[in-house]
Amino acid sequence: MAVPNPMTLDTTNWLGPGFTTNNAAAFAIKKGMARGNTSLTATYYQEPIATPTVFRDWIPSGSVPLTPPTDFVTLTEEQVITAFGVTKAEVDSWQTTVNGDNVCSIQQSTAYPYLYKVNNCRLTPFTSNPLASFWAMTFTTKINLLKSTIPFTYGNGGYRGVITRTGLSGELSNGGLDVVFAQDLAFVFDYDTGIFTLYMEDNSVTVSSPITILTPPAMSCYIYKGTYGEFVEKPDLAWVSNPGTNVVYLQNPAAQVVMGTTTVSDPSLTLDVSGSAFIRDVVTQSLSTSSDRRLKENIRPFTLPKGILGLAPRLYNYIARPGATELGLIAQEVEELVPELVKETGGMKSLQYDRLGVLLLPIVKEQEERIKEMETEMADLKELVAAMLLKQGPPARRGSTTRNGPR
Repeated sequence: MAVPNPMTLDTTNWLGPGFTTNNAAAFAIKKGMARGNTSLTATYYQEPIATPTVFRDWIPSGSVPLTPPTDFVTLTEEQVITAFGVTKAEVDSWQTTVNGDNVCSIQQSTAYPYLYKVNNCRLTPFTSNPLASFWAMTFTTKINLLKSTIPFTYGNGGYRGVITRTGLSGELSNGGLDVVFAQDLAFVFDYDTGIFTLYMEDNSVTVSSPITILTPPAMSCYIYKGTYGEFVEKPDLAWVSNPGTNVVYLQNPAAQVVMGTTTVSDPSLTLDVSGSAFIRDVVTQSLSTSSDRRLKENIRPFTLPKGILGLAPRLYNYIARPGATELGLIAQEVEELVPELVKETGGMKSLQYDRLGVLLLPIVKEQEERIKEMETEMADLKELVAAMLLKQGPPARRGSTTRNGPR
């Protein structure tokens, strides 16, 4: 299902209502891009690139509504274990408490079953940077709970998460009111990997339980656990690649491909290109050009230029294809006589060979008139010869005699 080359995608029609290219990019944009700031208010979280370069299999297939669903249902511990493939001990490691009561929970949307809401999940130190980075990776099953977090800015901030401080035993600091604010602490939360990273020590005098390796933060957010690159909402628009081949095709044979425009000029067309296209070789069973009078204006007679029959066919090969001999005309030579048949793109001239036949019509018409004139003249000559023979009489036979002897 993956497309091997990066593309700039307009995902508006692929991902469902309310899903734009920028929104998709928030899930899929390449990591490691230069960031001007590490706080939540920086452009890092706004993804300012209008048409980012992404791979198809980075983009979620399921549509994500602009407003978070209101039909989330809290899962039981057994349901969490089944849904995420983790163990009971690993579920317990995510737990946080307020006054000793567990406040960590995972909820699932009924209408969008691939959307989950995580509440007060305790993070653990990230292996390669335990003093500053934290995530929700399980130790045994290696499940990253917060992988593919829905960006906090999606839906104009409707999916904004909450990061809170905890104590040594997982008790939420200040009853869960000790929230980490972007203006107070420089950090990055990577939505793709679910990794929270500090870029400064959490040592404000107003903080009673700073974030450390022993007191990691807790995260509340929305996560996407659906498919990628399959576009299950509208499979008729999905490009499919045959395994082991170079064939890429539309999954729905009746679908149309439109380029250079957003509208289809003719619903019967499979490919509708608005603009110019370069195709090295074309093999076709039928070729037609739009010629309806209703599409035309400024219609006027055309006078055949003198010397048109002096155009000489040439044998040649293209510089880029030295081994392939071609037969045709030279565009510059045609342009001297019929400039209407020559187009120029990127400084290179091209010739409308399909219009050359139109030039033959007046020539054929003129020849037809000459042939008729010659036929008329031949008929007249035949009649004249016949009349002369009739007037002269039949010719005398050889050896014939008269009364006076041989002639």
